[in-house]
Amino acid sequence: MKHALALGTLLLAACASNLPDATLVFENGAPQCEPGVSLDSSARKLLDAGVDVLKSSCGTQTGVGYASVCGGLSGELLVHEIHRVDLPEAERLGFQEIDVLVDAGTGYQLAACTGNP
Repeated sequence: MKHALALGTLLLAACASNLPDATLVFENGAPQCEPGVSLDSSARKLLDAGVDVLKSSCGTQTGVGYASVCGGLSGELLVHEIHRVDLPEAERLGFQEIDVLVDAGTGYQLAACTGNP
């Protein structure tokens, strides 16, 4: 019975990213020519505020061109999946729901982390 309960818990955890009450939030990654916040540090901000992070990945904003200038935006994103109920707290910390990129006529693509994973 203990093994069945443990397996059930593991299966529920594996399906957490498919929950309808989950949403993606992001913050901008490193400016050009500068070190930025790592994906782990970004997730830690949420966790320290009591926001459960279901999974994290890097990404890039699509549909936008970026001038090559040190200190300018790079288009890198730090993306975290959280429960929708935690969205207000994530926004208070400076994160934005990823839908704002789509609503602005651009988009995003999940990608491998570069620089500060």
